[in-house]
Amino acid sequence: RGDVPDYLPYLYMSRLYVTLGKNDPKSSYNDEALKYSQKALEISATFIRTYYEIGQVYLNKKDYDSAVQYFQKAADLNPKAPISYWYFGAVELERGNLNKGIGLIEKALALGYSPTEAEYVRMIGMYNRVGNFGKIASTYEKLVDFKPNNPQYHASLAYAYSKIGKIDEAITEAKKAAEIDPTFEAEAR
Repeated sequence: RGDVPDYLPYLYMSRLYVTLGKNDPKSSYNDEALKYSQKALEISATFIRTYYEIGQVYLNKKDYDSAVQYFQKAADLNPKAPISYWYFGAVELERGNLNKGIGLIEKALALGYSPTEAEYVRMIGMYNRVGNFGKIASTYEKLVDFKPNNPQYHASLAYAYSKIGKIDEAITEAKKAAEIDPTFEAEAR
């Protein structure tokens, strides 16, 4: 591209420092990550990955108000990118805005975001905090599809089904948990 500077090396450096600083909000690595991300932003203010990196730095620093600004900007720049809403929603949950966070995460899912196993587990915690057993059950259904030989997922799905009145389905899942792991038999009964 001739004399036009490339923002990607700055983002690679930022990602390195984000990773190094992720376990310590006061780490100087987070400051380095922010420095490199902001250089990338100066070069290209419309590349949404830059906003993810800056948002992640602020997440590492536990500065959720700043993080949400950058994840919201990423969502505004590309409203069809489900991952933007996922990040935005996750930060809103960290800020304690449960309903807004849940709404954004559900928007990410509706746009096609495919959560990891750990993200499904986090969603269950989120739905549990608001007492939405219907969503807990549907999320455990996905986990059971994802890991059909996990007896805990079947047992938890059985419990969620029992809470929403799906007794026959609860019995089936409880039996499945005990079939996979006999130590679940007492709980299944």
